[in-house]
Amino acid sequence: KSVQVGETQYFTCETESILEPEVPVHTGYDGSWPEYDLTADIDLEIVAVYELHKYYLEFRLDNVMVGDLVGYNITESYENIAKPEVPNKTGYNVSWPTEVELLYQELDNPQIINAITSAKTYVVSYEGSTTTTNVTYDETYTR
Repeated sequence: KSVQVGETQYFTCETESILEPEVPVHTGYDGSWPEYDLTADIDLEIVAVYELHKYYLEFRLDNVMVGDLVGYNITESYENIAKPEVPNKTGYNVSWPTEVELLYQELDNPQIINAITSAKTYVVSYEGSTTTTNVTYDETYTR
């Protein structure tokens, strides 16, 4: 026999257990039934307890994970999530994206956030010449 939420179950102080219905689903929350004592000789109204569910982000630079997985819940926006420190990469400016659509993925399949990189620009000048050239880090320069 199954029991529905809101259905009354009768018990006595000798009853050891009752059938529990499925905890009603609330998106973004984990629900459970609290502990209760059937021997208390009182009527009971058992109310499900909900906690915010954690979802996970994995930050990467060049396909390598940076720091630990970052947990967040449905009440947080990407802008407010504590991100790992932006790593250094020789010759490149590195940053995390400023806007990301959160996909609410689980611990075993975290959402990947890739660092944004752009090659730094350097000025090449020659002694005795007034000419300068801008060259990016990943560019081969020949005079």
